[in-house]
Amino acid sequence: MDSMEPMKMYYFSQDEDFPFFIQLGDQQGDFNMHRHEDFTEMVIVSSGSAMHIVEDESYPISTGDVFVISGDTSHGFKDAKDFKPINIMFRTDFFLAAAQDLMQTAGYQALFVVEPNLSKAGGFKARLKLRPENYKKLFNICRDMLHEQETKKGGWQTKFRADFLSLCTHLSRYYEDSSTHTENELYSIAESLAYIEQHYLADISVNDIAKLSNYSERQFLRIFKRSCGCTPTEYIRKLRIRTACRMLRSTPDSITEIASRCGYGDSNYFTRAFKAETGLTPRSYRSQQA
Repeated sequence: MDSMEPMKMYYFSQDEDFPFFIQLGDQQGDFNMHRHEDFTEMVIVSSGSAMHIVEDESYPISTGDVFVISGDTSHGFKDAKDFKPINIMFRTDFFLAAAQDLMQTAGYQALFVVEPNLSKAGGFKARLKLRPENYKKLFNICRDMLHEQETKKGGWQTKFRADFLSLCTHLSRYYEDSSTHTENELYSIAESLAYIEQHYLADISVNDIAKLSNYSERQFLRIFKRSCGCTPTEYIRKLRIRTACRMLRSTPDSITEIASRCGYGDSNYFTRAFKAETGLTPRSYRSQQA
């Protein structure tokens, strides 16, 4: 797996200022294993069936299935029959970083964060299955996106981005309304992540989050790390530093002020945490953005 050459975003779009591409595929037979170096892929199965291979696992997919593949996950398809997937390639940090209220929902966290991590970890077979009426609505949104991408009329990127955010919002809501979250472990972690997204700038403890999940702290830590690839403390730090980076780029506020607003009362501790996450001090990061 590691020896395969990864796909890159520029294979699909050479526009570095708008890293996005949508296509309606038409596939028979097999599609070789591959991974993505610098983008995420969403797949909506519009018709047909196939076996989806993720790392060393495989499971059947068919019309209405939706899943997200993170950039460092190897996947492919085999035994495709009249398989027409809608493939959407995008960079999460570019298109979804500003959708804070959406990130604060359990449906978003389940579909875009927990499921991709669990798929990579192996042994995970659950996925969102669209109802026919919901699929029709989303297919129409995707068709509009394809039209905007092909015609590139004035304002197309604004319309395209709005359609994509609408698509992600509908999917997140459908996830919350579907039976998918009977996978209690997955959805419990997704709800925990949604809570963290809402409160990560406050003084929250792992014990507080574990109580919300109805697991013991020890169980919660084990499930969280398997689902997210890190501990809750590390996850909170990533979110805080992500916010700090945005403030350093967009505001003239002092490093001490930004540290405080990001949940760090001690600016020296903030500097150590920032460097652990980015490899740079806050001052160096800001100077590079100037």
